[in-house]
Parts: sequence; structure tokens; C-alpha cells
Amino acid sequence: MPALRHCNEATRRYIAVKQVLSGVDRDGRKIHPGIGDAGVISLAQGNGVRRPHPSAVAAGVRALLDTGRSIETYASHARDARFDAAIARTFGRFGIPRETARTICIDSGLTRLLAGFFFAAGRPGDAYLVNRAFYHGFASLAEACHVRLVALETDPRHGYKLRAGDIGRHFAAPGATARGLILVQPGFTGELYGAEELAALADAVEAHDLRVFADMTFACTEHDLDFFRPALASVAGMEKRVVSAMSASKAFGLANMRIGWACGPAETIEAMNFYATATGLSVPQVAKSMATAALAAPLGYLEENAAEAGRRKRLLVALIAQANALIAQRWSGPGPAPAMRIERVPRAGHCMLVSMDDFRGLKTAAGEPIRTSVDITRYLLSEAKVAVSPCHSGGIDRCLVRLAFGDLAASSTYATSAARERRWIERLVRDSRRRAGRPASSTRQGLRESADWSEGRRVLRVALAERMAPALAALRRVAAAGPDRGVALAGGGAGQARMQEREPTENRAA
Repeated sequence: MPALRHCNEATRRYIAVKQVLSGVDRDGRKIHPGIGDAGVISLAQGNGVRRPHPSAVAAGVRALLDTGRSIETYASHARDARFDAAIARTFGRFGIPRETARTICIDSGLTRLLAGFFFAAGRPGDAYLVNRAFYHGFASLAEACHVRLVALETDPRHGYKLRAGDIGRHFAAPGATARGLILVQPGFTGELYGAEELAALADAVEAHDLRVFADMTFACTEHDLDFFRPALASVAGMEKRVVSAMSASKAFGLANMRIGWACGPAETIEAMNFYATATGLSVPQVAKSMATAALAAPLGYLEENAAEAGRRKRLLVALIAQANALIAQRWSGPGPAPAMRIERVPRAGHCMLVSMDDFRGLKTAAGEPIRTSVDITRYLLSEAKVAVSPCHSGGIDRCLVRLAFGDLAASSTYATSAARERRWIERLVRDSRRRAGRPASSTRQGLRESADWSEGRRVLRVALAERMAPALAALRRVAAAGPDRGVALAGGGAGQARMQEREPTENRAA
């Protein structure tokens, strides 16, 4: 990419990961299977687990037919009172003060909200702190907005969460500066923040005069179904410094509608709204109507999704154990058998961090050495037709990958979704006076009419047991022993531990 030859290190890492996942070299030549190619199983995409609640789809149909806010108009300055009220109620459930929760910006997705925050919070060249293992899309956005990301050395024992001590160590260095920080809560890797951690973060934010963008994309995906834990903006004083942002993608199944919402200090939100209108003019009314209905949908929809994510998480733990056992069985040395090691078992979201450090220094049948997470990703695409997400783009130099398990075989759930969507749409067509997206009766309506997720679990088994495990077992000739990090499951040599299927105590203790 000649136009990006002067980009910063974070963006270069991002480009390298995009290239390997696309199956191309630096010059764009196809050299191996990519994430979208036929026959490739993707464990690298972080979508939700199924389509949105049928009330949201019906609301979109209603919006298309609505001549009150007709689709041929821009409606750039029109606010939807119902959507604003739904947003304020939702933010209030996270403990955000009422006035702050009602001070709202709406834009076409969380990425644009973050761009608006960069515009509102400072100037080009400002630095923003992020944790290691950050979402790699932040890197390209920061490049485009002419700001810098500073990835702090966050601790893997705490799931790479950004903590108060990390901020303190950054500012202890001579000449260290930062305008703000990006906090993902729940974390991108499925970590949760406790009340004490948030209080300590708030003290650090205040002490160093920081502005905060709190990315709450993974809220309402917690596997224990406790969806409304306190946000950082709920801590006293943080309502003056924190912009809290959510989107309709992960929990609500509306990623393709590209809509997000934020609340925060009035001056910052005013500037973000200016940016949204100046650069995007308007958010489609169809997206607003669908998001309004999604926020009003039965809680059972979110519970089903999070419960399924929890089941897949536990299945993945077991499959990694089985894969390690196969690798150990086929290992001919020298030295102990390598193993995949789970860094942390996630408590929210749809992905798991897995260390491949034991495979560093091994070689493929073609004699190519495995050195980085990009190398192991290329190898698994080439030999197993499985895509994983290398953490190279998240600022991590170890051989660490992210395995996403949310939207596997999502199309197998479409039949159930389509039947329910038709009933909702027919109801709205019959009664044009019904408010779009209103639940029919019980808050748990539809909970028993579950999607068929069994195919997604089957695909996960195929990816690990039939593809990844044999490919990893074929690697040979250890050059150096890999670092003993994480938890090896069944067959990982000395120090291995058996992970329980329930929520692990080692995560809770950390």
C-alpha cells in the first residue's frame, strides 16, 4: 500500500494482519487461502451470534413504509424522541447520571463515534492510551484522525485490562503525555471490571486530567447474564470526563445497520454531534427505528445469545484440551510436546485469547519457521483452512491469537428467525397504528422459540479437532522451548492444569 508507506507502527501491524487474513503478500498477490474463501472456517470475525430480535426487523420494514419521515429526505437535523429516550434509559441502567445519559450523540457506528471523540477531545498529534490486545481497528482510525495510540504494557494475568497502575507507570516516565484513553468495558477479550478497579481508574483519570472514551460495545454479552454492571461514568466525577458509547452490533445483532450512540459531557457531545453532521449528514431513519426496537426487545433475546456464547466458550475449552492431547500423542520431540494455552477464559463477548508461544521456533513441512502470530495464522490458513485473529495488530509481539466463536454457522439460525420476523411484519402491516418495535406482551416473549445453534458448535468442533489439531501436530523441529504462559489443557507437558467447565476460579481471583 504505497499511500500508507509513512504510517505509524500500529497501522503497519494492522495492515500486516489484514494481508495475512486476506491470503495475500505485501504486493497484494494471492499466496494462500483467505478468510472469505470457500471452505475456510473463520474464527477471526467478531460478529454476534444471530439476527436481531424480530421486532427490530419489523421496525425497519415499518420505517421504510413511513411517509412521515420518508426515505427520500435527508432528515439531517431530525431527532427521534423515542430513540433518545431508549438510549437514556439504557445508559441509566449502567448507573450513568440522568442528565449525562440524556446528553446524546448518534452516529453511524462506534468507529465514527470514536472519530468524533478524537475531534472533540483534543488536537491532531494527541496521544491516547490503550491496553495491549486492543481492537486493531483503533489503529487505522487513529491514523486517519491524525492522533497517536500508546499501547501500555498491561498485564496478561488480568486479561490485559487497562488498570490504574498501568496509567501511573506511563506518566512516571520522563516526558510522558496523553490527552486521553480508550477503555473497553467489558473488555475486548471478555474481561469485566469490578467496582474497585473502576474507582482506581477514576482516580488516575482525574489525577492526570484525561478524557475517556468508554467503548461499551460488549455490554449485554456477559455470560453470567448480569448485563448492567456499573460503567466508569457512574463513578462520581467521571460524568465530566467520560464519553460512554454503545452500538447495535455485538449484543443486538444489527452490525450491518451501522449505528451507535454515546452520552457524556455536554461540551464534548456538542462537538461530536457537529462532527457527525459535518462528515456524515445523517443516520438513516431505518437504522434508528431498528435500534429503538432492539433496545426495547425482550431481555430473553439477550439472555439466549449470552447463554449460547457461554456454551461455546466451555466447548472451546474442552476442544483445546482434546487438541493438545492429540498433539502430545503425535509428538516425536525433542523436548516436551507443545500446547495451545488459554490466556484467560472470557466472561463476556465472543472470543478467547489463546497462546501459541509453544509453537514458536517450530517449522512447517516446507521448512518455514513459526516466529509470530502472523506466521501461525498464515500456517493455519494454508494447512487447515482455519482463520484465527493474530494479536500482532493489538500491539503484542508474542505468538498470541484470538479465537472468535460467536457467529459460526449463523445461517443455521435463519429459519427460526425468518418465521418469527414474518409474524411480526404481518402484524405491523395489519395494524399500521402499532408503535414500531413494541414487544407483544411478556418481557420474555420468544424465549422458548430458540434458534438452532447446534450447527455452530459442530463447526467449532471441526475447526479445532479435525483441522487445527492435526496441522499443529505436524509442526516439527523445536528450536527453543516456548515460554510457559497461560494454562495448557491435557497434553501440555509439565505444569499443565485441567480447566473446569464452569467459570474458572483463577479468573475470578485475578
